[in-house]
Amino acid sequence: MASINFIYRSKKEFAPLILRLLHKNEIDLFINTNYNCKRSFWFDSKNKKQLKYPKTNCKEALEVKSTIIKLEEHIFNKFNQDYNVIRIDKNWLQECIDIFFNRVSYQKQKTKELFPSNLTEYISHYIEKAPTIKNSKGGFGLSKSRIDDFKTLRRFLKEFQGKKKIKIIDVNLNFSNEFLSWMIDDKKYASGYAGRMLSAIKTICNDASFHGLETHPQLVKVTGYKTKNKHIIVLTPDEIELIKNTHFKLKSLKNAKKWLLFGCYTGQRVSDLLNITSNNIHMRNNLEVIEIKQQKTGKQVTIPLLNETKEIISDGFPHKISQQKFNDYIKDVCRISGIDTITEGMLFNKDSKRREYGLYKKWQLVSSHICRRSFCTNNFGTLPNYLIMSVTGHSSEKTFLGYIGKTSYDYAKQFKELYYKNQS
Repeated sequence: MASINFIYRSKKEFAPLILRLLHKNEIDLFINTNYNCKRSFWFDSKNKKQLKYPKTNCKEALEVKSTIIKLEEHIFNKFNQDYNVIRIDKNWLQECIDIFFNRVSYQKQKTKELFPSNLTEYISHYIEKAPTIKNSKGGFGLSKSRIDDFKTLRRFLKEFQGKKKIKIIDVNLNFSNEFLSWMIDDKKYASGYAGRMLSAIKTICNDASFHGLETHPQLVKVTGYKTKNKHIIVLTPDEIELIKNTHFKLKSLKNAKKWLLFGCYTGQRVSDLLNITSNNIHMRNNLEVIEIKQQKTGKQVTIPLLNETKEIISDGFPHKISQQKFNDYIKDVCRISGIDTITEGMLFNKDSKRREYGLYKKWQLVSSHICRRSFCTNNFGTLPNYLIMSVTGHSSEKTFLGYIGKTSYDYAKQFKELYYKNQS
């Protein structure tokens, strides 16, 4: 929890207050508020130590106390809003104070000098300051994939706006509807992807608003969204056995087979999976485990080394390959293994450069996500969800269940099976 202290440093009877903002061991900022008051409000004649709040022995002192308590509340609200989003520094604190005291002329001049008012130029500004933006891991700096998202968004908006530049203040409900319609109906992008881009626009506008740029009153109603994945592709235990028992001549496919099976028994994202080596294996209290720190979340997870996993790496770990090659090779692994059940799904069309719904052979729909999803799905109903999540690193059960696409029917079936199992 952050804390704020007001300090009267001057020996003069009338001087500005200094504000100190503290948070854990991360933040310790001092700044001149340029808010003047009397020294006598802050010191008791019997005690030389400064009071936390001014004495309220007169109307003027009461007004000072009321003002600084409101200022505290204003800064705390901004802090809670921005702590996980941007860097909290002196510039941030100065802006909070200036906004509170409505120092408009200063704020407008500063905003005009530092921040562009049109959307695409502000995205460029946001990308430039990406290393200073607080990320979800608690550090600073946006990921490369996140920066790429904003670069793609900038390209989309340049095409969408044509010659007429869209300003920050133009982002309202009408803009939202037109942009989504253009992305989905004209450009033929998936609804979920369009919603993701709209969410990125909202992020940009919120940042602009924080820095003093005027936004549309309807901005609060402009929201991005995610769509539920209706076509979740997993390998069943029988299909995993088929792959296990299939012989491959090419070394590249033998290696990809190892990674694929290894992933189905460890439940990790491909970015973590392909970085696991023998150095990640440790003996803890007579239990052999794999220990990794997940790249996306920064979580430390411990994965039990199952007998099936030991068998896969009994003759050595697979050698490292790129995510792209892994994606390509496992399609061939599944095709040769006979994973060809006709399955509903979305497949990328090279001609239209879009993912298109259809009925395809299952091996065509295989991607790196299949490892983690197969692990979750095949263990669901057999092991408690919290145990599966402790291995995968999912933060909430809602996210976990959405990831494997379980329905109310699945929960009812699981309930019935466990109910009668416990009765016996």
